[in-house]
Amino acid sequence: MVSPVSFNCYSEYIMRESADDLTWIGVTFSGRTINNLRYADDIVLIAQLPQALQTLLDKVEAVSRECGVEINTKKTKVMTIILQKEQITNDNMPRQRTGASGNIQIPGYTYYRK
Repeated sequence: MVSPVSFNCYSEYIMRESADDLTWIGVTFSGRTINNLRYADDIVLIAQLPQALQTLLDKVEAVSRECGVEINTKKTKVMTIILQKEQITNDNMPRQRTGASGNIQIPGYTYYRK
């Protein structure tokens, strides 16, 4: 068990070494690309394409392993928000490569632009 302060230090280092390097992945708000959100011990990875999300997840996982931190695959979820016709299916959904039986896909939301 890791103290909250230690976890925050590890979490910050892991995200700076992984997600911050992949500035081409994410969504842009006011000229700044966002590819992760963090609150307490929760981390949300954000990407527009399944392949980009897989790249981001692989990088975060690799840096985590270097630090001796393991991603809890039982708590890992994938949520999709479909803005285009391309659907994320079980065939192209990002997978964690830690022997997990696979991520659970939360039913996607459809957003229609006016």
